[in-house]
Amino acid sequence: MEELDERLYYLMDRLFNNSCTQAEKEELAYWIEKAQDDTKLKHYLSDMWNRFEPLEDMAEEKANHLFSSVTGTNTPAVLQSKSKSRYLLFSGIAAACILVIASGAYIFFSGQSKINTTHAIADKKQSTVNDVAPGQFKAKLTLSDGSQVVLDTVRGQIITGEGAAQINTSNGHLYYNISTEKQKETVYNTLATNRGEQYSMTLSDGTKLWLNAASSVRFPVAFTGNYRDVEITGEVYFEVARNKEQPFRVKAGEEQIEVLGTHFNINAYSDEPFIRTTLIEGSVKVNLGTSSTLLKPNEQALVKNGDTKINVSPADGQAAIAWKSGYFKLTNSEVSDIMRQIARWYDIEVVYKGNVPSGTISGEVPRSLNLSEVLKVLVLSDVRCQLEGKTLIITN
Repeated sequence: MEELDERLYYLMDRLFNNSCTQAEKEELAYWIEKAQDDTKLKHYLSDMWNRFEPLEDMAEEKANHLFSSVTGTNTPAVLQSKSKSRYLLFSGIAAACILVIASGAYIFFSGQSKINTTHAIADKKQSTVNDVAPGQFKAKLTLSDGSQVVLDTVRGQIITGEGAAQINTSNGHLYYNISTEKQKETVYNTLATNRGEQYSMTLSDGTKLWLNAASSVRFPVAFTGNYRDVEITGEVYFEVARNKEQPFRVKAGEEQIEVLGTHFNINAYSDEPFIRTTLIEGSVKVNLGTSSTLLKPNEQALVKNGDTKINVSPADGQAAIAWKSGYFKLTNSEVSDIMRQIARWYDIEVVYKGNVPSGTISGEVPRSLNLSEVLKVLVLSDVRCQLEGKTLIITN
């Protein structure tokens, strides 16, 4: 491993000094792509990233000798790998940088100009004293009488005027077990998360749902009418219990989604340009005023704020719910889109000095990382980040 270690250090140094040739980028991409299916190699590269410091200049002849020793070929320029076809197809002078860090995060950046990595080393060495921890499993339950319970501080059973709710704080989940026979009238509770929080619950009908940061769901403690109606803000993923006699309906802004039993995600943040409803399995009907449309699995309904038109497009369902599984899943995402996600999860403010950086980013980053670790990944794009307290300053 010694020769491989030396070669990879050389490639990383070239990358950070903005002097990588196309062949060297493809070589680094090869090792990173290979690591996705090789746990030992992935851990090795992750450890190397954490230990990496810029090297003194290494002679090209020595570097090529190391490459030949490691790979068994004398022609780095003709190195072939599936990563080239999958991730390195960019138009014009668009550039790409790829890097693996601890916990399996990786980023692919495609910009409109040469990638600026001159700040990467300094940012990587930044002190973790000025850091922000990731979000946590926490929420607030508001009962029908207006009283509130913070769900990270209670255990066992809550006794209310509506009945009993079982709370399991070990995995951030709220269970409702309330008989419809005891309900003389419909009463509502609200489960809400702040920025930097997420939570999950099971409704009295068996429907499961997950709340992302800065989200809420208002629901009846028992479903007694012809419909099972709930209302949300922010982002919520649903796994609806099937009951064809009592359809399930979700209200998000001016939009209403009607289902019998299915899995779907709604992103309805007020600071997002669209309300996005993504179907994972089953079927849902999206209603907006007098318009409606049926979604198929891996389709997404987009409704622009203030518009009356429903647009349907193909979607990566697993990417839409990656947050539920603990990841930021980025697919040709604009920097501003990513920063809104980061701001909500880490409960920070994002300020831009100059224009918002152009280009798109793809990759996967664990939401369990501290903010400083996430920034290590993002510095490979043409984005300069500086964290001051709870404010992230983006300079273009």
